Amino acid sequence: MHTLVKYIPDRDFYGTDSFTYKVRNEKYSSNVATVLLNVVAPNGIEEYLEFDTKGNKTRVFPNPVSEELYISITLEQPEQISISTFNLMGQKVDEIFVGNLEAGENLISWDVKDSSNAGLQSSLYLIQIQGVTFNKQHKIMIK
Repeated sequence: MHTLVKYIPDRDFYGTDSFTYKVRNEKYSSNVATVLLNVVAPNGIEEYLEFDTKGNKTRVFPNPVSEELYISITLEQPEQISISTFNLMGQKVDEIFVGNLEAGENLISWDVKDSSNAGLQSSLYLIQIQGVTFNKQHKIMIK
């Protein structure tokens, strides 16, 4: 007899997860085994970056994106933030946001266009989120 174990993470979950199992039949029983999993976005680009030492967190979604990107920034305290987009040649294609954000979760949307309001080509881009106390980058795929 064969048993299939199927693992389906929550829709927005990316990171490390695990499960344990034990196999037995009428005569024998196995030791407990643990399976560790690293769950990544379907296209292989992770949405989450690690917390920094101040407890700040950033997330970009959906990824890949075609029309509108959301940038979630969770701050421990109010902070001056700038968000910019760069192509793979390191050229800034848009400055998405510059200003003060409050402590807690802040959500910013971007229309996936450059500074002249033209749509961007399908490619990989970097979103740079820079604050006074941290600097993070996310890879995004525009399709």
